[in-house]
Amino acid sequence: MINSNHIIMCIVCKWEVLSDKEKNFENLFVCHRVNVIPELPKSIKILNCSGNFSITLLPELPLSLEVLYLNGCSSLVSLPKLPKSLRIFDCRFCTSLASLPELPESLRILVCTGCSSLISLPKLPLLFTELWVGECSSLECLPKMPQTLKIFWCYNCPNLKLLPDMPQDIGIVQFEKCTGLIYVCGKIENTISHELCKTINSNYLKWRKEQTLYWFSSTHGIVYENLIRRTWHPDRVVDWCWDTEEVKWFKSLR
Repeated sequence: MINSNHIIMCIVCKWEVLSDKEKNFENLFVCHRVNVIPELPKSIKILNCSGNFSITLLPELPLSLEVLYLNGCSSLVSLPKLPKSLRIFDCRFCTSLASLPELPESLRILVCTGCSSLISLPKLPLLFTELWVGECSSLECLPKMPQTLKIFWCYNCPNLKLLPDMPQDIGIVQFEKCTGLIYVCGKIENTISHELCKTINSNYLKWRKEQTLYWFSSTHGIVYENLIRRTWHPDRVVDWCWDTEEVKWFKSLR
């Protein structure tokens, strides 16, 4: 008889011979040699599949689940619906995941570093507190940050173009090597290195010129005053004013 509320599921487990009473545990660790996870007990609160390179899909997740660890599940291509009770979601180095399902309002912490196929993140819950993203080489955008956010960590996401505004009382903001950025909010701009700030400003001006050329050469006939109004960011260090070299360059295209 299994008395503990913690069990390790591995390749040699006789899962099907366990009685319903024996399956009444809260913590489950899935061995890295397991290829297919069977139906999960409804009592599970913590599911840990870290280090499993074989599983491509997860079964339906129990409504009782509060913590989900998928660290290193590199073959996982999609996820089922996340339960409304989930508080912590760790999907580090799930390199085959291109998207995440809708996040439940109960979620407080999301860790998705090393997710090289991830393009975007879903909407964050209103009471969300920690976001960790890094080495996400395909990530292009981030959702709006909730006012409850306390920790924001972003590292080496070269395709990320914009960082959203941060809440007033955020505790920790840290990001480095996001070399594709064209815009950051004022709070972050005051904390980054001078070199990174120069890179962001250079990217921003390049993007502005690309946008200008695109709209100027379009068949819509948009004049440059409307174009500048369309792309202007009031919080930028580099802004186009009527007497700047960039505007003179733009006018010369007419």
